[in-house]
Amino acid sequence: MAGLRGELERWTFQVLPPGAPPPELAPPGNDGAAPGGRAPALLHVLRAAQRPYDLRIEAWLSPSLHHLPAGLRMSTPPGSWSLSLWRRDPRDP
Repeated sequence: MAGLRGELERWTFQVLPPGAPPPELAPPGNDGAAPGGRAPALLHVLRAAQRPYDLRIEAWLSPSLHHLPAGLRMSTPPGSWSLSLWRRDPRDP
């Protein structure tokens, strides 16, 4: 990937343990796990910032969307800038 300053970098994502999805992705009554004890409904991955003000990326990948992101959060620690993108179900009001 090309970094924020145009240099080439290799980005490594870490798969995080299953847990509750962020509130933006959790419908009421959903604990984030698939029924029947199968794999979690969302795969949570993280690219940690390598240095100050580098991009920290969190993505929640959805098997039902062919592992495309259902949610994406980008930030630049320790700064306060962040951007979040969430998939919205078109059937929701």
